[in-house]
Amino acid sequence: MELGRTVTARRSRLVRFSHQFGGLMRKPLWTHEVASKVLRPCKNGAQKTTPVVQMDKPICTTASSRAFLIGDEKCGLEAFCLFCAVFVGWGVLCVPWILAETVRTNEPTAFAAAVERLKEIIVHFDEVVPGVFRGGLIPEEATPLLKDLGIKTVINFDNNEDRAKKEEEYLKLFGIYTARIPWSGWDHPRDEDIEKFLALMKTSELRPVMVHCKRGSERTGVAMATWRVSELGWRAEQAYEEMKRYDFRRFTRGHLKKYLYRFAKDRGDEGAELTNLFERIKINTFYLFYQLRKLNPFLNR
Repeated sequence: MELGRTVTARRSRLVRFSHQFGGLMRKPLWTHEVASKVLRPCKNGAQKTTPVVQMDKPICTTASSRAFLIGDEKCGLEAFCLFCAVFVGWGVLCVPWILAETVRTNEPTAFAAAVERLKEIIVHFDEVVPGVFRGGLIPEEATPLLKDLGIKTVINFDNNEDRAKKEEEYLKLFGIYTARIPWSGWDHPRDEDIEKFLALMKTSELRPVMVHCKRGSERTGVAMATWRVSELGWRAEQAYEEMKRYDFRRFTRGHLKKYLYRFAKDRGDEGAELTNLFERIKINTFYLFYQLRKLNPFLNR
């Protein structure tokens, strides 16, 4: 009796649940006939109350996926099964998208392809952080690729007037603005030039931006290092290590390292010291030679 009342209560709840879907079904999901087949006491007269599940032969309809996933013997809603409609719809809509995304991730994007091509054309070209690029001289053939990367501004440290003007002209044809801050790699930059550079780097409207000189190593290197220290909080040693990764000529351009360490120390980096006596003597000796060399303007490139 107790088992019969339990079955009746469960059956009533299932029937009420099924009727809530109204027009979506042609008959209730659970009927009296189905419920009596699913749960009934054993007929052997014993004291056992183990329920017996009577399995009907499964039917092959659009609901077969539902029966497979959640274990129903068959779908009472048949072709109008809401579960089946959602499941099949998900497969139709999502599976092609997932496959397309899988294929797309295995193919180089147009952005990545442009970056790789520019690395072949421009010496030491690289993306420093998203929206900031660096490198050497920009040949005319590289301009369309820079446009593909969305670059809006080029900051040019090259002090060769003819070369810089020509570059500015073909960049302008593609809508790329040029900001010139010319100075010689044989000298350290003026403080006002670095401040101008940092101000340009802070202007978000100018990004994406590319910074370059002739080789993309010395002038570009020390400028990007000051930006790392000033804006990103890097220590001088960290910034100098990045300079070396782009073939910074440390033996003959030690004065640029000296400038970076002084710049960092002025901004609170107490560890920015050149402690090697031989290195300090070498830097000062070369720098004196460079000051004399500046008297010949044809060598100052």
